[in-house]
Amino acid sequence: MTAAAALKDLSNCDLLIDATANPEVFLLLAALATRQETPLCWGEIFAGGYGGMIARARPGRDPNPLAVRDAYHAYLATLPDAPFKNTAGYDGTEEQPLVAYDSDVGFVATALTRLAIDTALSQDSSEFPYSVYLLGMRREWIFEAPFDTRPVAVQGHGWERGEDAGTGEDRHAVVEALMRMYEGQKRADAHPAA
Repeated sequence: MTAAAALKDLSNCDLLIDATANPEVFLLLAALATRQETPLCWGEIFAGGYGGMIARARPGRDPNPLAVRDAYHAYLATLPDAPFKNTAGYDGTEEQPLVAYDSDVGFVATALTRLAIDTALSQDSSEFPYSVYLLGMRREWIFEAPFDTRPVAVQGHGWERGEDAGTGEDRHAVVEALMRMYEGQKRADAHPAA
């Protein structure tokens, strides 16, 4: 399946979920979610498995995905440096894998699943009043104990198509990612499997 076909298929979804912790994937899904006005949920484990993050952006109820992400990063900037910020290559570009226990991954995956179900139900009364939650799995960084949950209030632009939904840097990154996908498809088409 080509990347273009995958994006086309994703444009027909009622809910998008990103669990890759890859900034390029997030930007592509955020652009698609904003264009199609589709809710987007995403999450990640912090390197070393001491915590994680879950977030969502719903059309008409939350700021757009890039605004939620930007508010999250602005909030992180107010906190002491996190251990995961000091780990290079968290997006998977490093050769050495980063370690988190299956139970840590499962904890964040379960929380993200609950957030996604709540989002898919699209009820007026949500169990999750915030767009972003930091989840602690042990006492480290800002977390005082296991299961310490820190909601993050976010503000930002809505989902209107005329609004500036991202920075020039974000738009440039999306175009670069699409160009790499296009070049990869051209190479695959030039050398079909025998």
